[in-house]
Amino acid sequence: EKPNVNSADFLPCIVMDPKRFLTDLKDLLDDYPWDYDLMLRINCEGAEDEVIYAGREVFGDKLVHVFGSLKDVEEIKGTEAYDTLMAFLEKEMLPFTFFSSDVESWPDSHKVLANLLGN
Repeated sequence: EKPNVNSADFLPCIVMDPKRFLTDLKDLLDDYPWDYDLMLRINCEGAEDEVIYAGREVFGDKLVHVFGSLKDVEEIKGTEAYDTLMAFLEKEMLPFTFFSSDVESWPDSHKVLANLLGN
């Protein structure tokens, strides 16, 4: 029940368990002879926590940064789920940078991204 969502306006989409999707992605990436790190840019309408937990489980320390907004986790799942996610990020020392469609968020997130890419 999000205020900006109308149940009459929708498109069919495939729903996949985040762990399965990320496991398939890891299997694909591991087929190539390169070392890599994973950065997530995430906007999952409240399922961000599930993707982050699965990302850390599947990729371990290769998941190096998360970009996005986590407000939907709190709005949809509640304060406890949000607080649990924030504690997880802190415990795992997994950096998070706010990034959204609001252009005010772009400069800081682009600086972080440039640093991660070594630019």
